[in-house]
Amino acid sequence: SAAELQRQEGNRLFSKGEWNLASECYQKALAAEGKEAIAHLAHSNRSLCRYNMGHFDDALHDAEKTIACKREWHKGWARKAAALDAKGMIEEALSAARQALSLELGNPEYRKLANTLRSKLDASPPPTTKKKAA
Repeated sequence: SAAELQRQEGNRLFSKGEWNLASECYQKALAAEGKEAIAHLAHSNRSLCRYNMGHFDDALHDAEKTIACKREWHKGWARKAAALDAKGMIEEALSAARQALSLELGNPEYRKLANTLRSKLDASPPPTTKKKAA
């Protein structure tokens, strides 16, 4: 399909580190005929491109689109965890990483991500509460 051809071109550009051009190909794949079968892949790959370019809000948006397309696909949750971590939302990132791990049991990358996030959470100071004046 036209969508699959665009996705493959995006993958080729991604492998060369051309994040912006790859992202554009994934966008074209999502607009092309036959996109239904590959929408989760295109959103996931575009999320990673955007993450690599430092566009963490966009990366999170695409990760959430990935999950909406295919909730049981582990990579959508892993992309969401990475984007949330980059945005400093560690608790939410840990939850997403655990979901990825539950869908892809034994994945060492996801286990490491969850452990790293747990360490960050444990190391962060507790929230401060403002005291009222007497």
